[in-house]
Amino acid sequence: MLSSWIATLAEAAPEEKPAANAQSAAEYKLTIPFGLEESKVVIPEDNPLSREKVELGRQLFFDKRLSKDNTIACASCHLAKFAFTDGKRVATGIRGQKGGRSAPVNFNRVFSSAQFWDGRAATLEDQSVGPFINPIEHGFANHDEMIAKMMKIAGYRKLF
Repeated sequence: MLSSWIATLAEAAPEEKPAANAQSAAEYKLTIPFGLEESKVVIPEDNPLSREKVELGRQLFFDKRLSKDNTIACASCHLAKFAFTDGKRVATGIRGQKGGRSAPVNFNRVFSSAQFWDGRAATLEDQSVGPFINPIEHGFANHDEMIAKMMKIAGYRKLF
C-alpha cells in the first residue's frame, strides 16, 4: 500500500533501501475469513502482499506521528472494539475538529472495490493516502509535506 509514498521514499534514500528479496515477498499468504471468497480480494497486481508490507501497514496504522500535530493515527478513528470505526456520528480529527461523517468501517476492506463512503477510491492503496492531506483528519497540506515528516522519523526510511 502507499505505493506513491514508497516510490518517493525509495528514491529519496536509495543507499538505505534493502535488497529485493523475492522469497520474502512471496511468503505472505492472506488468510481469508470464513464466508468470504478469495476471488473477491482486491490487491493491485503491481503491488503484491508481502510480510514486510503487512507489518509496515500495521506500524503506520497506529502511529500518531503521522498526523500534522502528532495526535491522530488511523487507529484513532478505526477502533477494533467498534468494528474498526469510531462509534461516533461524526469523526474527530486533529485539534478536535469534527468531520462531516462518521469514520467508515475499516474491516475486510481488501474485499471491496470502492473505498470511502462515496466510493471515490478503487483500492486500499488509493484510499490510504487521502486522510493524510485532509485538513481535519491528519492535516497535512500535501503529500510532500507528509513524506518529509515521515522521512525524519527514525526507522521509516529503511522500511521503504
